[in-house]
Amino acid sequence: MSDTDSPLSEDDYMATYDRLRALASSEAESRHVSFTGAHEAYASGDRALAHALSQKGKRHGENMKAYNEQAKNFIFSINNAGLSRDTMDLHGLYVEEAMDVLRGRMADIRRGGLWVIVGRGNHSVGEARLRPAIERHCGAIGVQVDRGIEEGRLYLH
Repeated sequence: MSDTDSPLSEDDYMATYDRLRALASSEAESRHVSFTGAHEAYASGDRALAHALSQKGKRHGENMKAYNEQAKNFIFSINNAGLSRDTMDLHGLYVEEAMDVLRGRMADIRRGGLWVIVGRGNHSVGEARLRPAIERHCGAIGVQVDRGIEEGRLYLH
């Protein structure tokens, strides 16, 4: 991302991304602690505490989803600012987030094709995950996938 792509600097972009993902991660950990405590309380016969902890865990789960949704929307809006209608940039999103966005653009794919920027997988642990997930999904629903000349781009049609 360059300075002309967004009014945010790269540092501001990363700080916002990191903050939202950290909040989601913290909520995920709190959810786990609450559900573990609920399980232990239930096993020891304290149904009231189990219920209270379970409800608390559910709230943490809702908060986690909300922070991840904020992060998804933030990343997608910044990465796609100024792109033409036939191009969509999904890099930086979690795989399931990217797949949700992609499912919402199926009409565009079937109507005339869509360029999808998936990145090269440089930030993936191990191998790239987004490109293979998109290729599997498209193969399962009969959408053709061609790799672009530039690494990290796919053409779906």
